[in-house]
Amino acid sequence: MPKLKISHRLLLYSLCIIGAILSIYHVLSACFPPILAYFIYSFAGVMMLISGYYLFFDINYLYQKLMIKIEAISLGYKLKHDFMYRTMVFNNLSFIFNCGYALLNGVYGFLYSSYWYGALSSYYVVLSCLRFYGLHSSYPEKQVYQKCGQLFIVLTIPFLASVYWLVVLDKSQSYPIIGIYIMALYTFYKMIIALYYLFKVYRTHYYRIKALRNICFVESLFSLLSLQSSMFKTFDGDNLSPPLFNGIVGCCIGLIIFTIGIFMVKKAKQILK
Repeated sequence: MPKLKISHRLLLYSLCIIGAILSIYHVLSACFPPILAYFIYSFAGVMMLISGYYLFFDINYLYQKLMIKIEAISLGYKLKHDFMYRTMVFNNLSFIFNCGYALLNGVYGFLYSSYWYGALSSYYVVLSCLRFYGLHSSYPEKQVYQKCGQLFIVLTIPFLASVYWLVVLDKSQSYPIIGIYIMALYTFYKMIIALYYLFKVYRTHYYRIKALRNICFVESLFSLLSLQSSMFKTFDGDNLSPPLFNGIVGCCIGLIIFTIGIFMVKKAKQILK
């Protein structure tokens, strides 16, 4: 495709946004005649394809510029090039968020006498303890890996309790259509990144980092369950029996968490001999 000036690209992106808004508006209100609606859909689709092409290069250009600025700072350079340092920094941030979720759900559970919020709070308390131990324990890495495996097994209990109350009380959250799409994009991005780093550290001997990456993976699985339950609620999937599907997926995730814990404990016993 030909190169476009910045002003032309901005016009292209504006037309793409207008086409998307008109398409969504027609889906919600069905206010346009069929012929005009087909034209709007076609226009929006073409604009999206062309805009996507140019947007890819614009984002890449901005990313390169941003990386140059970040690498000029010593902390930014270390974050980009030191994998272990980056893992520790972002897990410390995640630990703070986990503590916040545990406290918030604990307060809601107390105020509303809710078993659902109590189970969620327990899940985040154990997850916070797990992450804190993995980050700050002074024991040798192999022992940290073993203890984290044991905590994964413990984590299965509050997780399955959360699944139980999710099914029994149907505590799924409904979101606007755009909100659920954003949530889906974030969840799958989180899952892909977690899997990528999980395999990246698989053959290394940094057992503390392995434990932290397992925690990130398990956290992404919980997000996947939340996404599924919210999609059922948002898209009115009552005919698909949401409690059954949520229960099945929740039990499968609980089994994965338990299996990861058992594997970590067994692996640690082998390497500690």
